[in-house]
Amino acid sequence: MGQAKTVSPWAEKLFDQLPERILLREVRFHIPIKGFRTEDVTLVTTLLDPKLYTRIALAELYRLRWQAEIDLKHLKTTMQMEHLPSKTPEMVRKDFYVHLLAYNLIRTVQLEVSRQHSVDPLSLSFCATIQHLCSFTCLFAHATDEQRGYEYSQLIFLVSTEKLLFRPNRIEPRVIKRRPKKYPRLSLPREQLKRKCQNRKIDAKTRKTIPAY
Repeated sequence: MGQAKTVSPWAEKLFDQLPERILLREVRFHIPIKGFRTEDVTLVTTLLDPKLYTRIALAELYRLRWQAEIDLKHLKTTMQMEHLPSKTPEMVRKDFYVHLLAYNLIRTVQLEVSRQHSVDPLSLSFCATIQHLCSFTCLFAHATDEQRGYEYSQLIFLVSTEKLLFRPNRIEPRVIKRRPKKYPRLSLPREQLKRKCQNRKIDAKTRKTIPAY
């Protein structure tokens, strides 16, 4: 027999706060779209009013959960958070929270664009918003209060023009476009490898240099 799983005190305390019974609503809908792995979905929710929360509205809300995956992709790939170069836990935490602050700043700009220009914020290009915001950073730093207001309005207008193409139900293969170079990873300090390169030897038979790393 396997070992019994231990439950944390926090989980037990949270479980004890739950009522003995919970009234739930079960909603089923079918997804007739080719390429989707899941065709029949059963959604269990505490939103009980079928008139206020219709089945179609819940299905649309369920579909938006994939937007969370896109947001994580922007954090990891677009904002280059896949690898944090910091060496200490304190600096890793700082690097992590700075990325989150920058992400919230970008989304705040897109939210302001949606308010002023009646644009869906999810339809705006995240990469283009970063590029425009970086371009205006120096202008904001050296502008007066009056000029800064004008520059900010220009930034909002430019971001409003960066709309993504409407491509619902788009299916893309999970493949890498470019193959990585077949070089070893940097496992030693760069200065130490430089000294090895300067002292590298040549094979007498092939007349080729022997790699120093």
